[in-house]
Parts: sequence; structure tokens; C-alpha cells
Amino acid sequence: MGLNDHRRTVVRVVVYSLALMLVLVLFRLRRALTPEYGLRVTQVQEAKQLGAMLAGEGEKLVLVEVTLVLRPGVPQPLSPALFALMDTEGQEYRPEPLSPLFSDSLFGGQDQMLEGTLVFRLPQERRGQNLSFHPEVNGDASNPESKDTGSEGGP
Repeated sequence: MGLNDHRRTVVRVVVYSLALMLVLVLFRLRRALTPEYGLRVTQVQEAKQLGAMLAGEGEKLVLVEVTLVLRPGVPQPLSPALFALMDTEGQEYRPEPLSPLFSDSLFGGQDQMLEGTLVFRLPQERRGQNLSFHPEVNGDASNPESKDTGSEGGP
């Protein structure tokens, strides 16, 4: 009888261990499939001035309002190097370092939602077409996300 009890105990331990490993694998898989960020463009407009920022001769400021959901792993505070606005000719532009979104990202933790404005300087005749976000997660430029700025006839 003692041998059967021992076998039952061993079987229980093995079953519990396998169940625990399955839960851990599923948790890690879910975590791996969850994006580190979400980006949504809420509004795009042109301006000649935003606060102290002035468009130069032959330039315009393109103001892109975004909602950005950040999860652990996305570097904080955010920097202009993480964003690019591509125009209809394929030229990329980085946002101004004084864009309001960057000062907003100084405050708050990792798992957060930010709403703010990115400011880009474009030549007057160019139109912004696509905003991309390239978070460097652990030194790896993974999962770049692009959003159409919805500016066919706009900025």
C-alpha cells in the first residue's frame, strides 16, 4: 500500500508541475504577443506658429495630435528619434524636440497613455502622409508602427 501512495504522490507532483509550466508558457506567450505600444493619430493641421516655434521662410509646421499607449519596455522619456513623418515624396522628417508630447512623457510611469502633439517642419509644398513610431525595445528596433495621417488633401 505504501508503494501505491508514493506513486500517487509522484503523479500528483508531476501533474501539478506540468500544469504550472503550461500556465507560465501561456502567460509568456500572451506577453510576447501583446504590443509594447499603440499609436493613434487623432488630428492633423498646419500652422505657421505654435507657441515659440515659428515656421521659417517656405516652411510650415504640421501638428499631429496622437494618442500613444505605452507598456513596459518602451524607453522613457520619449525622444524625436522614435518618430518619423513621411511625406508623399517618401522624405522623412523628425519631430521638433520641443513638441508638447515629449514634455508630457517626462511625467508618468511606464504603463500609461499619453495624448499630445508632435510638431514637424515641412517645406510648404509637401504633404505629410504617414506617421511612424519606432520604439527601441532592449536595443532592438522592433515592431515599428505606422499610421496614415489621413491627409490626402491636408498637411
